[in-house]
Amino acid sequence: MMEPVSSQIRQEYEQKMKTIKKEQEDNLNQRIANNLQYEKTVVPQIIEKVKSMMKVEVHNDPSTIVLEAEPNYLVAVLIRSTNGVPPKPKKCLELLRLKHINECVIIKNNLCNRNLLKTAASYIAYGTINYELMRKLIYKRGCGIKRKACGTKIKIKLTNEEIEQAFNGKYRCIEELCFGIFSDAEDQTKILRFLSPFKLNCPLGGFSGKKKLNILKGGNTGNNRGMLGNLISRMIE
Repeated sequence: MMEPVSSQIRQEYEQKMKTIKKEQEDNLNQRIANNLQYEKTVVPQIIEKVKSMMKVEVHNDPSTIVLEAEPNYLVAVLIRSTNGVPPKPKKCLELLRLKHINECVIIKNNLCNRNLLKTAASYIAYGTINYELMRKLIYKRGCGIKRKACGTKIKIKLTNEEIEQAFNGKYRCIEELCFGIFSDAEDQTKILRFLSPFKLNCPLGGFSGKKKLNILKGGNTGNNRGMLGNLISRMIE
C-alpha cells in the first residue's frame, strides 16, 4: 500500500527543518567561538589604550597647574516627575530622551547639550562618570534601538551580531562601543543614539537630602560633576 502524499510531504518537511536547525546550531556555535576569540584579542588592546589616554603628564615646574581634561561624554538621569513641568524644560527633557523617572542617558559633551542640561537642571542630576562605571552601565542596563521597515522602533539586546549589523561591521562588540564613546570617535553621536535610555532603579540607600533641591543646597539635582558616579553606581544595583 502506498504511503499517503501528505505523509511524504510531512516527512520531507521534518527532515528539512532538522537540517535547518542543525545549520543554525552550527552557525551559532561558530559565532560564539569567533566572538570569544575576538574578545580575547580586542579587549586587552582597548584597556591599554584607555590607560594611556588617562595618564596625566607630570610637570616639574611648581608654578604650572595641571587640570584634568573634561571627558567627551556626560551622563544625565531624571530623578523628578515631569508632571507640571514648564514648556521649555519639558522640551529639553524630550530632546535628551528622558521621559520616565530614573531613566538615564549618555550624551556628547558639547555646548548645545550642556545648555539643555542647564535648562532642565531642576529635574535631573547630571555630571561625569569614569570609564569603568560607563562600561558597567552599558553591560548591565544597555539596550539598542532598531528601526523596523514600517518605521517603528524596537528595543534589542546588545549582541555582537546586532551591533555589527547596526554599524555595518565597523563595531562588533560592546567594548568597541564603550571605547568609541570614551575616545570621542567620529561615530560617537551615532553610538549614543543607538543606545536606548537606561532604566535604573531607585538608588540603594535612597537619595541624600531632599531630592528636589539643587546639589549646592544639599539636594541632588543639577550638576553633580564627578560625584554623579556614586549615585549611578547605587542605581545600577
